[in-house]
Amino acid sequence: MKKIGLIGGVTWVSTQEYYRQINQAVNDRLGGFHSANMLINSVDMGEIYPFLPIGDWDGLANYITAKVLELKKAGADFFAIGSNTISKVGHQVAQNTNLPYVDIYEATSKAIAARGLQKVGLLGVAFTMKDDVYRRALAKHRIKTVIPNNEEMEITHEIIMTQLSKAIFTKKSKATYLEVIDRMQKDAQIEGAILGCTEIPLLIKQADTDLPVFDTTAIHVKAILDYAF
Repeated sequence: MKKIGLIGGVTWVSTQEYYRQINQAVNDRLGGFHSANMLINSVDMGEIYPFLPIGDWDGLANYITAKVLELKKAGADFFAIGSNTISKVGHQVAQNTNLPYVDIYEATSKAIAARGLQKVGLLGVAFTMKDDVYRRALAKHRIKTVIPNNEEMEITHEIIMTQLSKAIFTKKSKATYLEVIDRMQKDAQIEGAILGCTEIPLLIKQADTDLPVFDTTAIHVKAILDYAF
C-alpha cells in the first residue's frame, strides 16, 4: 500500500470523516488490525480563507504547495486535498511538488458518468458553485452542470460557512438543501446532485431524496484507496 498524504483541516469536520472512511475501508479490505498507511497535514483554515474572496489562487497554490512538500518530505507517495474548493489548485500543486495527485473533481465526474447521467446540480460553497472547474471536469464526460439561483446560492453557502464547517447540523438546514435540490429537479430537470462540499454529506444522505446524490467525500476516499492499493 502506498503511503497516503492528505491535506486536511479544510475543514476539520470533513477531515475526520476522511480519516474514518479511509481507515475503515483499509480494514474492510485487509482485515485483522490493519489500518491506513497515512499522513495528514491539517492546515489552518483561518490562514486559507483570505485567499478565497479575492480569488488569489496563485497565493493559495503556493500555500498548499508548502504543505504538500511537508507531506512529501515525511514520505507520502501521493497526495489528495480533502476539500472541493481547495482542490482547484491541486494540479498546480502537483506540478510544483512533482508528487502524484488524486483529484476529487475527476473522481466525482467519473462516478457520475458511470451512472449514465447527463445533467446534474452542483451544491457547495459559492466559490465552488460559481467556478468553472467542476463544469470543465464534467464536460469531459458530456455532463451538463446546473447551479442554484443567486438566493439559493447565498443561503446554502452561508449554511456551510456558519454551520456545517463547525459541525452544526440542523433539520432546518437539511430542509433548505432538499428544497434547493427539489427545485432544480423540477425547473432544470437535473438527474442528480453533487454534494460538492465535503461537509454536505454529513447533512444530506441518499435516504433523504429519491434523486441520486453524489457524496464527494466517499467518492474521493474510494479514488484515494484505489490509487493507494
